[in-house]
Formats: sequence, C-alpha cells, structure tokens
Amino acid sequence: MKKTILFWILALVITIASAVYQRVTGPTYPVCGEISLNKKQIKYTLEKSHSSNQSYKLVINVENPDVMGNIYWKRYKTNDEWKVVTLINVNGELIGEIPPQPPAGKIEYRVELFHNNISILLPEDESVILRFKGDVPPYALIPHVLFIFLAMLFSARAGLEYFNNEKNYKNIVNLTLIFLVLGGLSSDQLFNILLLVNGGLVFHLDMTLLITKP
Repeated sequence: MKKTILFWILALVITIASAVYQRVTGPTYPVCGEISLNKKQIKYTLEKSHSSNQSYKLVINVENPDVMGNIYWKRYKTNDEWKVVTLINVNGELIGEIPPQPPAGKIEYRVELFHNNISILLPEDESVILRFKGDVPPYALIPHVLFIFLAMLFSARAGLEYFNNEKNYKNIVNLTLIFLVLGGLSSDQLFNILLLVNGGLVFHLDMTLLITKP
C-alpha cells in the first residue's frame, strides 16, 4: 500500500514537471530578454501566440519618455513588404498594435528601439514568429486539458509499475489509452460526444419513467 501511494506521488511529480518543461520550452512560449540602451536596462516580452479575435498589443516598459521605437512585421514565409507600426511612448511605456490575422495565420515581427541616435533590434538575432489562434470555449478546453493531464499521469504511473513486485499493467494502460484518445479529440468531436452521451442519458431516463409509470 505504501509503495503504491509512493508511486502515485512520483507519477504526479513527473507529470507536473513534464507539463512545466513543455510549457517553458514549447513553440508558444514568449521570447523574453533584457537589453541595454544607453546604459539603461530594458526588459521585454514578445508573444508567439495570440487570439485571432483581437489585435496583438505590444507593451515595453522603457521608463524613459524619450525612447521611441517601431514594430516591423509581415506575413510569415511570404514576399510581402515589411509593414511598420510606430510605437507610441505613453509615460515611459512603448505601445503598438499588430492587426489580428485569421486563425492559424502566422506573422514574423521584430522591434527596434531608438534613443539618442542609438538603435537596437529585439530580438537581436532573428524575427519572432507569432501564430494567431481561434479562441476555444471553456467547455471544450477544460476537458481537453484534463484528459491530457490524466493521460500523462497514468502513463507515468504505468512506467513506475515496472518497479512493483506484483505488476498489474492492464487497468493503468487501458485508462492511459482512454484518456489519450479523449484528450486527442478536437473540441467539436468532444462536444458532439458529450451531446450524444447527454442525449442518451435523457432518452434512457425518459424511457425508464415511461415504462415504470403506473
């Protein structure tokens, strides 16, 4: 019993650590950094994923009303000319917006800051790829995240079962596959299944009441 509890705790730790690692190393994690402009340190965060329903608003705190800047952007992997968005300095914050793109649309962009005839690019080496995504309703997103998390949890637990004296993979592996399949369904597919299950339960309840009705 103690070993089983220990295995589940270890599986939970492994799952959380894996989720955090995927979050900070995945393709949607923002580009963050710090640069020096005229001996002033400036921190910045450049997003790589944004909703297609609204403009991407970029804000950089420069703490200096004299610092100016531009955003240069174009559609990803196209021969489009670079568009320029002038950053507006509002009380030491540079603010600019990139217009929304269709879902799954991608753009590449960079930021240039100016101060006292000195300019610097953010990031310094290459453009940032920003992907626009459609908003997923909570009723679909929450079950998806839950099922994927459970699939990771049971998968880690199945691996730890190797160290158990009396190994029993069947139930753990079956549940892992079930959660993996449910988590891999699209939001529309999952919603349709939920509707089907709910409709079946309502139909079963109605038929039960009809049959048992005196």
